[in-house]
Amino acid sequence: MHPETNPGRYVSLGVAENTLMHEEIIEHMTKNLLVASGVGQAIELSGFCLLDKDDGVLLARPHYGNFPIDLGYRVGAKIIGVSFGETDPFVPETVGIDEKALADAQRPGIRVKAFLLCNPQNPLGRSYTREVLEAYKASVGISQLLR
Repeated sequence: MHPETNPGRYVSLGVAENTLMHEEIIEHMTKNLLVASGVGQAIELSGFCLLDKDDGVLLARPHYGNFPIDLGYRVGAKIIGVSFGETDPFVPETVGIDEKALADAQRPGIRVKAFLLCNPQNPLGRSYTREVLEAYKASVGISQLLR
């Protein structure tokens, strides 16, 4: 607590606003222009910027339940769920499964324009290794979506 700016040593926990961070937030907004109230809103805003209605988004299963909502409801993207079956989703071999899902989605004419990789993965809570992330970056099909 600051003796001059908050002499009563009072911090309200009754609102979802951090007034102690206003100066830092204003500085960040001035330099970067985009601020969102949470990751879900940031994903939705990114969807509006990157996607057109009915564009596809590759999304590994299991996934956080709101990702399809964040990109689907107002943005209008088509979520292409990718299941890995018996394969551990945190090994480089999963890149081939995502590449197949990309090709399968493109065959009927879905224009896949995004690949959502949440790290650490939600809901599993595991992190991808550098090796796996480098494998995705090296993938011809996936790397086109990362540009």
